[in-house]
Amino acid sequence: LRENEERFRLMVDAVQGYSIHLLDRKGYVMSWNAAAERSTGFKREEIIGRSFSVFYTPEDNDANVPDKLLTQATESGKAEQEQWRVRKDGSRYWAHEVINRLRDDSGKLKGFVRITRDLTDQRETQQKLEKLSLAVEQSPLSMAISDREGRIQYVNKAFCDLAEIAPDAARKLSIAGYLKDALPQDAKASLSAALEAGSAWLSRVDLAADSGKVCDATLTPLHADGESPTEFL
Repeated sequence: LRENEERFRLMVDAVQGYSIHLLDRKGYVMSWNAAAERSTGFKREEIIGRSFSVFYTPEDNDANVPDKLLTQATESGKAEQEQWRVRKDGSRYWAHEVINRLRDDSGKLKGFVRITRDLTDQRETQQKLEKLSLAVEQSPLSMAISDREGRIQYVNKAFCDLAEIAPDAARKLSIAGYLKDALPQDAKASLSAALEAGSAWLSRVDLAADSGKVCDATLTPLHADGESPTEFL
């Protein structure tokens, strides 16, 4: 038994990115792994024997969230939440948390295993992407994104307003197909060459002679980590 426990401890310590620790039936910390120390700042000797409520915000503790999670895990076998958690220094991090119920051979509640993952960086990245998406969608500039073959993948509202086309209809077109009647022959050739080479392109576009919609159109390759472009803006 002691050998199995040591193997389990070594396995848990080797896990990267996931804070894994055992709780007794009342929520007191019984074990600690290296990832838990890195994410919370608590050393093993500082946290063993303390209530896991120390990882929760004052607001969550006032609302008895730790007790509610243990009750849920006890009754259903699992409790899961994504919310702010607290480090030793008082700073907060966004975590995905799962608490699983542990039973002995007789079915009696033995305790819990609590697994958390720090998602702060991912959450901040997602929020930045959402803000960027909102900015693009609400921009007064007409914008479209196409793949390497020029097939339109995304259009913003300004593009639809300028082209007098619905988003679903626009996504069925290609850049060349959309501009086929608006470009002189030499511009069509240079557009095809730019798509093939993955290079930038600029031309004056006459969307509809009778409506007087004349504008400058640009094609900008979108690179990821220095690789060849897979999309164009």
